[in-house]
Amino acid sequence: MMMAQMLDMEVVYSLALDEDTSLSAGTLAHVMEEVQLHQIEYLFVEEAYKQTAELIAEETGAIVYCLNPITHGSGELTDYVDSMMKNMELIEREK
Repeated sequence: MMMAQMLDMEVVYSLALDEDTSLSAGTLAHVMEEVQLHQIEYLFVEEAYKQTAELIAEETGAIVYCLNPITHGSGELTDYVDSMMKNMELIEREK
């Protein structure tokens, strides 16, 4: 959410998920309601959750963008900064 603040974007809804967590039908319905209520145009997600985000997008008309969570890399010293810059460029294009 810090990146969103830096880019002057509002975060309406955020889910803390991991590989062992899946969304319940109730949570999915709640997310869809929030997207429609706040007229959210863009869903920014990790690649691992793209399929779920696309379900939400189909129901709401939002557009899905995948961000790099920066949990893996080649080991180069610049991996983190390079990945963050790519994420910021993607978000900035959609502001």
